Amino acid sequence: MSFFGNRKLIIVLIGLVLLLVVMGSTARDRLNLTWPEKFLKDTASVVQEIFYRPAQAVSTFFHEVQDVFNAYEENRVLKSSLDQYTQMAAELKAVKAENKKLLENLQVKQDMNDYNLIYSQVVARNTSQWNDVLVIGNGSKNGVKKDMAVITSQGLVGRVESVSNFSSTVELLTSLETSAKNRVSSYIITTVPVQPPAGTQPGNTQQGAGNQNTANQGTTNQNVGNQDQQAVGQNNTTVPTPVKTENGWAPGILEGYDSTAKLLIMRKIPLEHKIKVGDPVITSGLGGTIPSKLPVGIVERIEPGDYGLTQTAYIKPYADFSLINDVFIVNRDFITTPSGEVIPSNAAEQQTKSADKGGDK
Repeated sequence: MSFFGNRKLIIVLIGLVLLLVVMGSTARDRLNLTWPEKFLKDTASVVQEIFYRPAQAVSTFFHEVQDVFNAYEENRVLKSSLDQYTQMAAELKAVKAENKKLLENLQVKQDMNDYNLIYSQVVARNTSQWNDVLVIGNGSKNGVKKDMAVITSQGLVGRVESVSNFSSTVELLTSLETSAKNRVSSYIITTVPVQPPAGTQPGNTQQGAGNQNTANQGTTNQNVGNQDQQAVGQNNTTVPTPVKTENGWAPGILEGYDSTAKLLIMRKIPLEHKIKVGDPVITSGLGGTIPSKLPVGIVERIEPGDYGLTQTAYIKPYADFSLINDVFIVNRDFITTPSGEVIPSNAAEQQTKSADKGGDK
């Protein structure tokens, strides 16, 4: 037993010695590998190639799956952000439009100082009567009365047809069943040339003055006088004088609507008034229901009236009747001043305030 045990020990020692010899011989720098090293390297490379390619393919597959998952998550996050951006953009656009509308409404209140304006929103509009009526959210409790004029920030749209406590029905100018009360007395503001007085010739006065100055200077200095005379001779060309104009008022009645052309119809315009396309139209206030000086629209087309005795004008309204969200009811209350003058109540309040300020000073 001891022999075999010593034999194993001797073999182990011999193996260690050989290992140390091999390690020592291979540790130093050499130009060529030994044949055992070549054999081991070639064998290892073949084995590595057999296992490397499948392992690399599996690793690449899992990396690509992870990349697809990451791209899906990023795409989902970006879509969510895009939806939020679209929503914010829509809200911003709505806020801008509302702000613009409020500024226009404020400007209307500042411009129409002669009237008390009651602001109201449109609460209902039936599609079957889209061009005829709409319902607003103010009634008699808010000071709204029957037959009051209704306007938007652009212009006149109709009148109050009926009133309840907390709502009112507005009859539009575009109503195809126009009642007698919805006929609006209006003016077309025309441009009328003003003829100069007979015998007046523009330019003669200036020429005479120039000649007189030339003569006076000639008595003092002959050379200077000659130069002035030449200048006057060059300026003898008559300068055309601009034709002066003034506003004319062509009366008529708004009493119809062309639903195809989307134009209001103004009839009974006297023939002696020369109206043209582009002339503005305002209310006259002569009917007693609708106040004066409310903007209506501009002349779009002119045709002969009934039997050729009058003219008919087609008016493009300032207001957009297809998009009415809020309106103003024009409250025109009149009072009689101590001097007997009948004026709107709002104007009387302004006169009282001005008088109080003047007394304080």
